[in-house]
Formats: sequence, structure tokens, C-alpha cells
Amino acid sequence: MRLTLVRHGETTANRDGITQGQLDTDLTELGRSQAGRIGGVLSDETFHRIVTSDLKRCMDTAAAISRHHENIPVEYDKRLREYSFGIHQGKPTGSWDWPDAIDVEDIDARAPKGESARDVTRRIVQSLNELYGRDSEQHVLIVTHGGVIRLLRVLLGEVQFHERMSQPVENVSVWRFVIEKPLEELK
Repeated sequence: MRLTLVRHGETTANRDGITQGQLDTDLTELGRSQAGRIGGVLSDETFHRIVTSDLKRCMDTAAAISRHHENIPVEYDKRLREYSFGIHQGKPTGSWDWPDAIDVEDIDARAPKGESARDVTRRIVQSLNELYGRDSEQHVLIVTHGGVIRLLRVLLGEVQFHERMSQPVENVSVWRFVIEKPLEELK
């Protein structure tokens, strides 16, 4: 299965330096423009499905892209949401010493009332294996979040778990992957 992943456009929280996690934030004017532009960039691609996180920033980005693919309905999947950063969501990113407040090299580390990388990878694996099971030959566009893209790179062996934070995942960046067999959760 071929995957094209797109991170959502810039949000008000991105712009203002606020930790989002699973907060449902809006795209900025720039974010809406970015979403429209990436829709144009991807307009010549042939997708069999468009699947998005059910958070507004991703749904709005997916809607802008789907205007160029009118015959493909957008599917919503809450399993493609960003990490929950628990008590840190809605706080300025500098107020809690990210990433030092959470040991990013520990797969089970979590913010209070938040999710661990293991929790998030479990969701990702379930979602993508379900898509793979429907048709392993399809090309799927997924609109999601930076944390999900980083963990997918680990699941597919592109980077080691401890290296996942070393490469930025910019707003509306495009990532391409091929899944040749069902994914396994991280050990």
C-alpha cells in the first residue's frame, strides 16, 4: 500500500507557541493558504482513499486537498490524532520544558493524563492495518500530525525510536511511504 502523508497547515497554536496535542485548534490564514497550495501540488496524484485525523486542523487541510479529488470522500479516523500531551495541552510550549519534561527516548513515558508513544503507535498500527487489509494495492492520502508521522517513520524502519525527533515535520510537509505487510507495534 502506498501512503502519502501530509501534516496539517499552520494553526493558531502553532503560531502562538501553544502545545496542541489533541486540542481542536483552527488553521490560521496562512494555514488555510498552505492547505490550498498543497492541494494544488497533489492535484495530479491518484488516490484511492483520503483519510484524516478527526481534529479540525486536519479535517480542514483534508477538505482543501479533496477539492482536487472530488470523487473521493474524506474518511475521518480518531486513531490518527496527535499524541495527547495531557496537562500540558493548551500551555505555552516553553512553560513545561518540552521535550525534557517527557523522556522522549522512553516508549512508555507520558505527560500526566497524556499518552505514551506506545499508546499512539498502537492506534496508528490499528488504523493502517485496517486500511492495508481493505486493499494492499491502494494509494492512500492521510492528513495527520507531526507526532504520528514521526512514529510511522519508526514503525517503517526509517529512523530509530530515539532519532525520531531529529528531523522536523513542517506544516503541510509531504511524506511518502510504502507498506508491504501489516505493521507491528513497537516492542
